[in-house]
Amino acid sequence: MLLYSDSLPEDFFHRQDVRQILYRQGYPDCSLPTLLEIFAERYRSYMQDGIRFPHEMGLFLGYPPEDVAGFIANQGKNCLYEGYWKVYAHPLEKMRLFQKFDQAKENLLRLAAKGAGMSELLADI
Repeated sequence: MLLYSDSLPEDFFHRQDVRQILYRQGYPDCSLPTLLEIFAERYRSYMQDGIRFPHEMGLFLGYPPEDVAGFIANQGKNCLYEGYWKVYAHPLEKMRLFQKFDQAKENLLRLAAKGAGMSELLADI
């Protein structure tokens, strides 16, 4: 399952740096329905047939394009830092971002423990 805001992905996937990565990975255009359809098929092929893992998944998860491109170019090696993903650019900035993710995760767990429903948990996303 992939949850996303209706407005965020369209903007993100039309950024020049993101479009370049997707184009190099074989995506013909950046319309969200096309991207999701192609990605879903590539992921399904990986899971069922062991065909190449679609590392562009990082873009769909919101990872910074420079880190996705770095991961692909370096085949997962030579990263500058590892956190929620492997970092290939601006490690101090990403460390601060990972700390924010940790805080957000703790807040979500706290709300869930108090019985918050899914709509409450996703209200601020």
